[in-house]
Amino acid sequence: MNVLILGAGGVGGYLGCRLMQSGVPVVFLARGRTVRRLNENGLRLTSPFGDWEGEVQAITAADRPRMAFDLVVLACKTYDLAQAIDDIRPFVGARTKVLPLLNGVTHMERLVAAFPSAVLGGLAHIMVSVSADGAIVHGNDLHRYRFGALPGGDDRVPRDLVDALGQVPIEAGVSAHILDEMWSKFQFISGFAAVTSLLKGSAGMIAATEDGADIMREALAETARIAEAEGFPVSAEHMGSVTALSTERGSGFTSSLLRDVAAGRRAEGDALVGDMLRRARRHSISAPVLRMAWACLQVYERDRTRR
Repeated sequence: MNVLILGAGGVGGYLGCRLMQSGVPVVFLARGRTVRRLNENGLRLTSPFGDWEGEVQAITAADRPRMAFDLVVLACKTYDLAQAIDDIRPFVGARTKVLPLLNGVTHMERLVAAFPSAVLGGLAHIMVSVSADGAIVHGNDLHRYRFGALPGGDDRVPRDLVDALGQVPIEAGVSAHILDEMWSKFQFISGFAAVTSLLKGSAGMIAATEDGADIMREALAETARIAEAEGFPVSAEHMGSVTALSTERGSGFTSSLLRDVAAGRRAEGDALVGDMLRRARRHSISAPVLRMAWACLQVYERDRTRR
């Protein structure tokens, strides 16, 4: 299996390192300084499950590799999707599969329109960051990736991918219901990201306030009602688990959305909170917490752009 990964950040970088550790040929698709850094310095991963360091091959969208790719992984931000589709198009052949590891679900329709019959479903549950020198830093015990074919599709490539990753320390699996799992994650992270970005704190900080835990529960209940209206109801077990995680006192757990806002970076608010709120309105579902969070995120983006 030959793999092209667009995005050498946390999610794509971690997956790429583990694939290379297992002996799978991986090429990174990047730009400018990132391409030069990867080709000159390689990649370094630090993780509680074992470190890895090695040379990396990186190319730009203008290059033409010497190999055909069985799999193209998209591990970019959702707001870069349009450019990512243009960048990978020359590398998607008749047998190539496209695996997005993006937040939310709105990207799926756009990818299927661009690459009919080539798109897989995927999601990553991992808390990972990139250090100032470009190293991939995995900071906790969570590193679960899930892959699967869309309804009626062939799951051969997801199974080959999981088989390859079985040789290294990463939790990877094939799902027969990948869209349901993607929606379960979307339901959770959209509600959690809304509250953490709105109140500017971790799960533990929010839970320690008088009303914080209740506000978090209200946000998760809003997104659960929306998911059900969209045809993807979440289970009671799932709700119990994500609610406990989101309201645990003393927890330092935060959302990537809050981390981007705190750093003054462009954030994925539209794909997480904005998209979920628009779905609520289509179904006439009241979502006051999402509404407040989305207004705050829009103010943040306009101010960030102005500055």
